[in-house]
Amino acid sequence: MLVAAGDVVAIWLASAIASQIRLGAWYGPDMGNYLIMTALFCGVTFVSAWGHGIYRETSWASSKVLLVGSYGPLLTIVSSYLLGGSPIVSRLWLLTTWLAGCALLIVFRFSSKKIVQAVRVYQDRVFRVLIVGASPRGISLGKDLGQDERGSVVVGFLDDYLRPGSEVLPGIRVLGHPQDLKEIALRGAVDEVVLIGGALSWESERVMAEMGVLSTNQWETRIAPSFSELLSSSSEIGYRGHLPLFTVNPLCLRGFNIWWKTGIEFTIAASMSLIFSPLWIGLFLKSKLRGADFLDHEVVQGVGGKNFAFLRFCSDLVPSNSALLRLPALINVLRGQMSLVGPIPIPVTEAVESQQVRPGIITMRPGLTGLWRFHEDNLGFSERVTVDLAYV
Repeated sequence: MLVAAGDVVAIWLASAIASQIRLGAWYGPDMGNYLIMTALFCGVTFVSAWGHGIYRETSWASSKVLLVGSYGPLLTIVSSYLLGGSPIVSRLWLLTTWLAGCALLIVFRFSSKKIVQAVRVYQDRVFRVLIVGASPRGISLGKDLGQDERGSVVVGFLDDYLRPGSEVLPGIRVLGHPQDLKEIALRGAVDEVVLIGGALSWESERVMAEMGVLSTNQWETRIAPSFSELLSSSSEIGYRGHLPLFTVNPLCLRGFNIWWKTGIEFTIAASMSLIFSPLWIGLFLKSKLRGADFLDHEVVQGVGGKNFAFLRFCSDLVPSNSALLRLPALINVLRGQMSLVGPIPIPVTEAVESQQVRPGIITMRPGLTGLWRFHEDNLGFSERVTVDLAYV
């Protein structure tokens, strides 16, 4: 109810802001159409949010918030077209209401989530979570969910390989076999069941899949993917005959987006090369006078595991800690081997290790800069993996 009320307030407030911008007043006697459309927007937003299932507490911060905030303006546009005549409301008012409404819906929902979590913790009304799969990833998830600010408590684990009663975390034990899920979940008044992928036998995973889709469940079933699975791939469901299958796609730019990004980067790289051309000429003459090499390179891994020479100035010409050291890598960008922004370039000496832990990274061109740039000097290999996956 708190979130639903927040949605209504967000739409009314967005409408008032739009009215002030377009009409010079919050509301007035000659604004009947605007009042009617505002009430309609509130109703459409509530119904669509309820229909999409984002009034469940675990789904408040859903990406569908932007979708439900767009139904009202879209309905108005379609209605104006079908009815003909002059527009029902001002186009500027409609656009402003839509933009402000989406922004306020997001702000209100995140605020509501934090408030309710704090109230739950204060009143000791927490989500009771049962984890299926006592693998290292499941145990790590249990530690995280058990933190006070999460508003949840782990009641126990179900596992194929550990005996019931085995203590997995302090005070948290294995309660039984995954096939006993229904009985244990009902007995423990469980609110959520979290399935750990890869932690169960094939038979148990099949039982979990069948049980998870039952509408009679009094709990919500969730699947916890690994961090790399979550960030390095996306999936869509399709059918082969009557058999549903997931198609796994690399989580990277494709189609028009990659052409757009490549065009922008090529333009920027070419412009920067022209701007810094006097520096190039000066350093080239300096290298000739000193009898030193002009360019140096390091062999790194590119898209699809293809190696290329990552160009840079020789350290005799430019200090190794200077941002200008990698300026020649603009040539790599112009060749299509690198991006201006992307994952950190992987030396071939680390290529074998990187393929084992981050296969999604090699689907993207390495970048001259990225999130890793902020911590480049003190990042270990595992930290670089995390930062690169966050970018992907």
